[in-house]
Amino acid sequence: MVQKEAEPSLDELLYTHSAKVQAMRADSKLAAKLVECDCGTELDGLWLLRFLLSHNGDVEEACTAAEHTLAWRKENAEMLRAARSGESPGDWYGIVRQYVVVRLPVPRSRSARAA
Repeated sequence: MVQKEAEPSLDELLYTHSAKVQAMRADSKLAAKLVECDCGTELDGLWLLRFLLSHNGDVEEACTAAEHTLAWRKENAEMLRAARSGESPGDWYGIVRQYVVVRLPVPRSRSARAA
């Protein structure tokens, strides 16, 4: 029986990637966006670590993704505020619709229809 290796703890991940998380904090464009963001989320080392891990440790890609996220949150601040407070934003459907991928049904073959 093959034993699965234990996953690293959150503290281990933060320690292992601490230099890269600090590099992300030092990125001037990201730092400016972090300061100006009032999005109701704590933008701490854990928040930055999520981007770093999802981009395989590439600091530049992680910073770019975090910048895009912060820009999106700023553009959609009213919708996010309303969602957090349980209110219904004015054009919820229109806002969400632009991010939904529509999957059309695949037509069945004639033989499958006849069965």
